[in-house]
Amino acid sequence: MSELLTKSLNIKLEAPTYKDGVTYTDKGGVVTGKDLYLQAEKMKYTNNKTTRTIEASGDLFFRFKNRIYTGERLEYDLNKQTAIIYNVHTDAGLWYLSGSKLSLNADGSGVIDDCRMTTDENVEDDWTIEAKEVHVSKNNTLKAQNVRFMVFEKPIFWIPSLSKDLNNDSMSPIKYRVSYYKRGGVRLGLSYSFDMGDNWKNKVLCDVSTRRGLAGGFATEYKNPNKKESFSAFNYYAHDIATNDSDRKDRYRFQGKYANKLFDDKLGVIANYDKLSDPEFPADFTSRGLDSARAKPTQAQATIKDPNWISSLNTKVRINTFQSVKQQLPLFTFNMRPFELGESKVVIDNRFNAGYLDYQYARKTPDVHNFHSSRVDLAQKVSRPCPVGIFTITPHAGYQAIGYGNSPQHDSKLLAQGILGVEAHTRFRRQSHIVEPYLQYDYYSNPTVNPHKHYLFDLQDGLYRQDMLRFGARNFMQFGQSQLNFDLYGRAFFNSPKIGSHLPKVYLDSVYRPSGFSQYTLNTAWDLQHNLMDHFNLRGDFTFSDDIAMALEYRHRSAYAWRKTDYSNFMIDTFRSQHRLRHSLMSDKRDTFLTHFFVRLMPQLALELRTRHGWGRKHAHHYNEYEVNCISLFRNTVTITLTFRHRSTGNDYGIDISFGRGSHSDSIDFKKIGQGTSTNLR
Repeated sequence: MSELLTKSLNIKLEAPTYKDGVTYTDKGGVVTGKDLYLQAEKMKYTNNKTTRTIEASGDLFFRFKNRIYTGERLEYDLNKQTAIIYNVHTDAGLWYLSGSKLSLNADGSGVIDDCRMTTDENVEDDWTIEAKEVHVSKNNTLKAQNVRFMVFEKPIFWIPSLSKDLNNDSMSPIKYRVSYYKRGGVRLGLSYSFDMGDNWKNKVLCDVSTRRGLAGGFATEYKNPNKKESFSAFNYYAHDIATNDSDRKDRYRFQGKYANKLFDDKLGVIANYDKLSDPEFPADFTSRGLDSARAKPTQAQATIKDPNWISSLNTKVRINTFQSVKQQLPLFTFNMRPFELGESKVVIDNRFNAGYLDYQYARKTPDVHNFHSSRVDLAQKVSRPCPVGIFTITPHAGYQAIGYGNSPQHDSKLLAQGILGVEAHTRFRRQSHIVEPYLQYDYYSNPTVNPHKHYLFDLQDGLYRQDMLRFGARNFMQFGQSQLNFDLYGRAFFNSPKIGSHLPKVYLDSVYRPSGFSQYTLNTAWDLQHNLMDHFNLRGDFTFSDDIAMALEYRHRSAYAWRKTDYSNFMIDTFRSQHRLRHSLMSDKRDTFLTHFFVRLMPQLALELRTRHGWGRKHAHHYNEYEVNCISLFRNTVTITLTFRHRSTGNDYGIDISFGRGSHSDSIDFKKIGQGTSTNLR
């Protein structure tokens, strides 16, 4: 072994030969120095008056500026500290790069000729990104022009430029998707992601469908480094060739959201919009970014928070004529934190709302009329907890007053209602069992205006007389690692002839967790008045392992379990007769059985099954629907999803193939059903 020292370089050559200033070996050599390590089978070191170079080939390994290169041959200029590597291979972050030649500068930057980029380390890859010339900076920023996307050595797409941070970026910039569904036909999709500065992430979308035609869009996301300000937008347009209606040829969705916190986080601002050409657009074009089939509200809200109060100004408008929207033009709210009056232990609670409301029904909703009115709402309640032996008794009293500037009679109305009540509870504990008996009595006086004589913008306007007592016992039990919580209670009504019984129903709400991997929930009630099961909702969630999970759910609703937004609100029950409710849309007897199975057959293959079975609904047929998804990940870059759906309206099946490795958040996620967390298929 011959060892040479030259200007901070240590050159070790095995069995070298020397002639005319050239030292050569084909037995192996190593060169080490600051930020440099070179190893090869053949090595030639030239040192004369004009030239100081190292040439290496054969099992070439070169580390320079903390990056590793392999190749066929290397030429290193010791004077300029530059290198040329032929048939080079290297990696940076997620990416693997190769090329016919790399020209490497002294600072670690360089240019790769005939460059191929991929996220798969295999030499023979299914897909690559290719460019004639790629510039890589010393900070690992990649820039390329005239970039082609190749699949199985065939050019599929072309983009004019590509710029990526190889250190921080964990996502392939280009994703390619091929899908086929019976209803939608064949669809080819391309998405190209790129950054603008450090805070903007953008994505260009393009889809071609054999049945729908050409579609495309642009998505952007901004996040301020202060983590308070953010903005996101999604804009998608399609020229639909599947319809003969000239008014529905041009279809689109424009969606966005802005959020910010100002003045030391005391002022919060949120604004969002969602404009669609038609309600069927999300179902017809779901390949990119359409995360919800339902149009979101278009509104802006400014909220000020103080330790003792919170206030907001909210504006909501309707920009889609197919939506029914309660427009707020605007609505001001003010809520004080409940506070004690001096040292009296009397707690007072205040709420105030004021605004102009305009209820606009959907364009095709029949037999209804739009309505609007100014609305001022003031509510106050006082309460005082009083310990009496083992009980805590809290009486309360209050009122609610709502002023309307308009009404069905085209005049102003003042709706007022008084509230009286008392709550009592106590607690008993024996080892791992806690029992909390309680009762709560509430009396709501007759309103000054009956519901049919003022506008009903939402549930808060539906005030009517009510005299109700809720009584029961909450139980909390611990059995080793198992937990059982349940609440058994009843609601008694007085002077309520429309309900028809003093104690119409008895309720049970319970949750049982035998372990951290399973859970059972039960919500049910027995209808004493009609002697039948009012409702029965039972659900079981099970995670057997990281690879197997299951959920089962049975739902039953009787004809007397009214469909309500808030099941604890009984204003409609005391105002409308049971006969009238029974023959309205609020009565919807039905039974439903739902299942959800997930099994990971192998690390890169998973199967998911969802089923839904329904029966017992009036004027509706029984139905059995299911969906099967088989998902596989091939060589870390190609995701293949096989889908079959059976619906009451017909069958649909398809295949979806997505090229391009994504970040962790883009991996295939499934819920660990029993725990509520997720597992990933990678």
